[in-house]
Amino acid sequence: LSETMAQFPYLYRPQLPPHQDGGLDPMFWSLGFLAATRLVPRAWKSVTNPDKPEHAAFQALDPMLFGTEPIAEADVPAQAKAILDLREHFKGRRHRAMR
Repeated sequence: LSETMAQFPYLYRPQLPPHQDGGLDPMFWSLGFLAATRLVPRAWKSVTNPDKPEHAAFQALDPMLFGTEPIAEADVPAQAKAILDLREHFKGRRHRAMR
C-alpha cells in the first residue's frame, strides 16, 4: 500500500465495499483508520485540531470518516487525494522514524 502510494499515487483508492443502498460503504475503512489514529494520538493531535491549518486534509475525509451516507464512486478520487495529502503531511515523521 505504501509503495503504491509513493510510486503510483494516481492509482491509489481506498478499498470500500458496496453499500446496501448503492454507492460505497465507508464504515469499515473508517473504523480501521480511526483506530490507527488512536495508536499514536500525539502525532494526530495537530491534524485533528480544527484550529490548525493542517486540519484541512483531515477535514476533507469527513464524509468517509464521520458520514452516515454511502460514498458515491465519483467522490472516491477526492477522498483518495485527502488520504495522500495526509500521507505527505506525515512524510518527514515517517522518514525520521525509519532512521
